[in-house]
Amino acid sequence: DPAALPDARALDTGETVDGEEFRLQSGEDECWLWMSATPIHGEDGVERVTIVIEDITDRTERERSLRAFREAIEQAGHSMYLTDTDGTIEYVNPAFEEMTGYSADRAVGATPHILSSGEHVEEFFADLRSNIESGDVWAGEVTNERQSGERYVVSQTIAPIADENGTIERYVAVNDDI
Repeated sequence: DPAALPDARALDTGETVDGEEFRLQSGEDECWLWMSATPIHGEDGVERVTIVIEDITDRTERERSLRAFREAIEQAGHSMYLTDTDGTIEYVNPAFEEMTGYSADRAVGATPHILSSGEHVEEFFADLRSNIESGDVWAGEVTNERQSGERYVVSQTIAPIADENGTIERYVAVNDDI
């Protein structure tokens, strides 16, 4: 409906209409636009409208992909968490909370050491860190401890996540309770 567009509303109301998103589709082609309209007032009211339009198709597609990715992580049957390069947990999925008994509020900001059962020697973790810090994926079995104190064994894979320059920014750990 053309009357619903920001420029028509700015013309009709005399007020700025800011930051609205629109989807345009022609056949199989689709684009997303952000539009704002500012009326320019004269002696007899609004004389004209200044319109700013930005193509936000790429941003919208990235946001859609990120939402789909987040949903996949949230629904995954495996416990997953992300850490920064210092090992501080930045994110845990609901399966992590269920498996470990630690809430996201308790786990985020801590290190994976909160899961330590004391069963593995320091050399085990030094080898793990050496592998992932060099950019390799580490996989193995780890005996962890739930918040309740109960021990459990996971098949764990830890992979580095690098930026476009190859610099490691964080790590992702995927755990399957075995």
